[in-house]
Amino acid sequence: MYSVYYCLTNQHDWRFVLLAASVCAVASFTSFHIYSRIADGSLPSGDKMRRLAWLALTGISAGSGIWATHFVAMLAYDPGVATAYTLGPRSAR
Repeated sequence: MYSVYYCLTNQHDWRFVLLAASVCAVASFTSFHIYSRIADGSLPSGDKMRRLAWLALTGISAGSGIWATHFVAMLAYDPGVATAYTLGPRSAR
């Protein structure tokens, strides 16, 4: 437990951690809201293709939110060594 606490407090930028938590909350709310359209019966029961489309949209929303949360959280981590992203391919030396 203490290693997780140490990692979060000393090896992460708290601003990115808060951003990742916000992205996670928004993605969760959006996914549950979209899914509620299927679950509450607001769509006609005979329209199976529309229900399938809403279900697919729920999956895309949840998956994108999970990916975005993970990506932002990984940006928050500071491993203690220099890392960087480049826009183009690196030249061989």
